Amino acid sequence: MKATAPRRRTGSVDGFGRVVIPKPLRNKWGLKKGAKVLFEEEHDGLKILSPVDPCRLVSEGGFLVADVRPAEDVDSGNVLGRVRGDRSARIRRGGKP
Repeated sequence: MKATAPRRRTGSVDGFGRVVIPKPLRNKWGLKKGAKVLFEEEHDGLKILSPVDPCRLVSEGGFLVADVRPAEDVDSGNVLGRVRGDRSARIRRGGKP
C-alpha cells in the first residue's frame, strides 16, 4: 500500500479562541454552522475530528476494519460515575426506570 502525505490547509484562531476551518474542508466533511467537532491532542499536535463519521475503515494487516472513536473520552471513572448517578436517580424514583 502506498503511503500518502497528509493534506494540509491553513485556518485561523480568532480573539475568542474560535477556530476557523477553511470552507473546502467544511464542505468535504459536512460541517455546518453549529456543528460539533472533536479535538484530539497528540504528541506532535492537535487533531480536529468530525463526529459526522464516527466510524471509518482503516487497513490493518491487509483487511479493512472499523476504527470507532467514542464521542467523548471514556474512562472507568466516567462510566462508573454515570452508572452510580443513574442508579441513585432510579432509587429516588422508587425503582422506576
